[in-house]
Amino acid sequence: MSVVPVKVLTPKHPSARQGLSKVARNLREQFVIEGTLIAESIRVGAELDGVCLVTRKIRRAAAGDPSAGQPELWTLIEFEAEEAYAEVLADALAKVLDRQHGWYVDFRTPEETFVVYSARVFRYPRGDSSGRAEAAAHGRSLGVPEHQLDWPV
Repeated sequence: MSVVPVKVLTPKHPSARQGLSKVARNLREQFVIEGTLIAESIRVGAELDGVCLVTRKIRRAAAGDPSAGQPELWTLIEFEAEEAYAEVLADALAKVLDRQHGWYVDFRTPEETFVVYSARVFRYPRGDSSGRAEAAAHGRSLGVPEHQLDWPV
């Protein structure tokens, strides 16, 4: 395997850098859904397609609970998407998540929180404690450990 050097070009003129910052800011405003997908939660053989996600970070963590039947190591994919596709994204995720161990994905728009389990979507206004309680109760019924019912408000 050969290694190809990569050169990162940064504009030297301050106005060019400001222009790039403005483009990044405009893109950030367009992608207002924020969430995290655990790669291991996707059912074997399933494909998540038909949705456009912007990957912000991918990391590995020892966050699983083997006593609950989960793998110890998880691959966490932090993503953003356009707000207009929130329902499409929720429906697509509900179709690919593994039913075992109560896997879920949570994501937020500026106004709403979505908690998606296999074949079940909870959608409620951000800060709504009864909506959150309903989504968490469903997770508990599927065996999700209490400390993992920790999505942002």
